[in-house]
Amino acid sequence: SLVLLSSFVEWGLKRVVKSLHGSVPRKPSGAATSDVEFLLQHIAQSGLHFSFNPVLLETVNDFRHVRNAFAHGDWARVDEQLANISLLACFQAVSQIFVCLESAAWEGPWKNTGV
Repeated sequence: SLVLLSSFVEWGLKRVVKSLHGSVPRKPSGAATSDVEFLLQHIAQSGLHFSFNPVLLETVNDFRHVRNAFAHGDWARVDEQLANISLLACFQAVSQIFVCLESAAWEGPWKNTGV
C-alpha cells in the first residue's frame, strides 16, 4: 500500500504542477530535497498560497523511505521502518496535503473560473 501511496503522491503533485504551468520541471540532479518537496516548492512558487503542518511532510517522507527501501530490495530496512509507521497516519497525511492544495486552488487560480 505504501509503495502505491508514494507513487500517488508524486503523480498527484505532478498533475497540480502541470495544471498550473503546462509542464512538470525535472528536479535538478543532486538536489537536496525530495521529489515531493521539490514539487511542493514549485507549486508554491507558482503563486498558489498554501500551508500545512510540517508533520504531514515528515510522514510522507517517512513512507517514501519505506518505498525506496522496498524498491532497492532492502528488506531488513523495510521491516524496520514498517514497524515504526502508521498506515492510517500515512493516508491521512496525503489526504490533508491534497485538501490543503485544493482549498488554496479554489481561493487562488481557479476561484472565478466556473470549473
